[in-house]
Order: sequence, then structure tokens, then C-alpha cells
Amino acid sequence: MTFQPQLTNEDIKRIADLIKIFIPEDQFGQFRDQLDTSLDAASVFDELDLDGVEETSTSIGTINVFRNDEANGSLSTEEALMNVDSQQDGFIVVQRVVQK
Repeated sequence: MTFQPQLTNEDIKRIADLIKIFIPEDQFGQFRDQLDTSLDAASVFDELDLDGVEETSTSIGTINVFRNDEANGSLSTEEALMNVDSQQDGFIVVQRVVQK
């Protein structure tokens, strides 16, 4: 395993800010110990020989599968309102959900 410098209180505050959580100062020591354990476990990746390994965002070689955005025909007002329970002046009438 590689040497990990000791995390400071400022490091803990910065990490808490980045992940949008509040950590009381009296719990910094506990958080530091837990984070050190996680960093030690992840340090095994520092030992890997990655020379010649190309960076990638996916390991399975996927490509963009979205179709081109093309305008198509749409329903007429009559077709859109064909199956509604209640309509008025070309609009669908629904039950009020917001109180006055």
C-alpha cells in the first residue's frame, strides 16, 4: 500500500462541502478514520501497471444509441381530444389539484 498523508480538519470540511453533508467538528476524527480506511482499500489500484491502457468512460464499448431529432407529424386537436372525459374550448378539463 502507498502512503496516504493524514487528512486535516480542512480536508474533512472540504469533503463534507463537496458531498453536501454536515459533519460536526466533534465527529471529524471518526470520519477521518473511516475515510482513511476507504482510501487505504482503494490504494491497491496505485499498484496497477496502466501504461498503454487507454482512458475510457465505459468498459463495454457502447455508442450513442439515440436517434436523430426529427420533427414528425402530430395529432390534430380532434384526435388528441377523442378519448378525454371532459373538454372545453379545445382543452382537456381536469380536476383542480391546487387549493385557492
